[in-house]
Amino acid sequence: MRIFSGIPLTGQGSYQLNSLLQELSANNTDFRWVSPQNIHITLHFFGERKIDEVELIHRIMQEKLTNYPSNIARITSAGAFPNTRKPRIIFFNLDDRGYLKKVYQDISGGLRDQQVDFDDRPYTPHLTIGRLARKYGNCKMPAIKPLNELLEIKQVNLYQSVLKPAGAVYTVLREYPLINL
Repeated sequence: MRIFSGIPLTGQGSYQLNSLLQELSANNTDFRWVSPQNIHITLHFFGERKIDEVELIHRIMQEKLTNYPSNIARITSAGAFPNTRKPRIIFFNLDDRGYLKKVYQDISGGLRDQQVDFDDRPYTPHLTIGRLARKYGNCKMPAIKPLNELLEIKQVNLYQSVLKPAGAVYTVLREYPLINL
């Protein structure tokens, strides 16, 4: 089973983002835009895992996220990986004052302690909204105005991802509610 951890979007910012994604989908076919039901903030990508590994990851996340406080992040300007001159992935930056990196690092520490392999690149909090539609090619970065909207971070999920021709289908396997302060 192919899995990852992430944060579902709630708050007014998610409504503005859905509207923007519909507009981008209608006006720019160089990119595959994330469908509104799939939008999330990715924390860890685990790839293909056996059921016992999924359960171990669940126990680690449950331990690390018990009594974890909720928070707010602000959607800011658009960016791209590897850069805006050759965009392959388009995203929004998030201003969260280090909160998402702390969540990532706390879970990562538990994964390392239990010797669970994961994609352990430096973490950059972002919200992916589109991917280049073609494997090769040069496309211009579309003009995307900053949203300056707030997102509520109320829970972390463990998701299963099933790849289909029409796009990935995500299923929530586990939910880890965060404490409102």
